[in-house]
Amino acid sequence: MARGIPRLDDSTGTGRPAPAGALLFDTMRRRDVPAVSAIERVSFPTPFTPRVYRAVLADPTARWWVARFVDRSAIAGYVGYFLAPDNRAHLAKIAVAPAWRGRHVGDRLLRHTLTAAGREGAELVTLEVRVTNTAALALYRKWGFVELYRSPGHYPDTGEDGLILARLP
Repeated sequence: MARGIPRLDDSTGTGRPAPAGALLFDTMRRRDVPAVSAIERVSFPTPFTPRVYRAVLADPTARWWVARFVDRSAIAGYVGYFLAPDNRAHLAKIAVAPAWRGRHVGDRLLRHTLTAAGREGAELVTLEVRVTNTAALALYRKWGFVELYRSPGHYPDTGEDGLILARLP
């Protein structure tokens, strides 16, 4: 999973030791599932279960990372996408632990993902987001995602509409 993708936040990109406050991106592993699931439960109305994450980690098209600060303490956030055969990366999840929100961790996770997807040949990155998720929409728009279309009733748990967004990596 994510072979050849640097683990160091590309704020340095040098391979040298990361400065204090830098994020390390590690490939998500089974041992990370409990911490990721805890962040998931407070981040999404209908969270993935640990069983779903274990299945995702076995999927050869899945690219999932956790972000930790250099001391390798608790997980600050995570991100994942699936690489489709049509040279598209579909961003499935991005979430930041509540204690780390507002500290640009989401920006760093998204930057890492866009860089990784581009290196793997993705020509387009897509995602869906709830129309009411203003924080996520602001992040995606900041990074150049544009709306392709609105999907009425996209989220069956609430009947809420979704926005399908896309960006070149």
